[in-house]
Amino acid sequence: MYKRTDTLCEEAKLIREEVFEKEQGFLDEFDEIDEIAKHLVFYMKRVVLKHMENHIWMNTVNISIG
Repeated sequence: MYKRTDTLCEEAKLIREEVFEKEQGFLDEFDEIDEIAKHLVFYMKRVVLKHMENHIWMNTVNISIG
């Protein structure tokens, strides 16, 4: 399941802050592109895919958007 929004939703914002700002050290993760971009957040069993034992949980998937 996923959520697609025309605005930056809270789940996407929290994930990007954790991954790009805290873990990878980016200072300005958010910019004017966020205002016009389409945002996707994927869920597993209706829970946002994010922390599992303090690590970002990632899995290889094939995604086709079109």
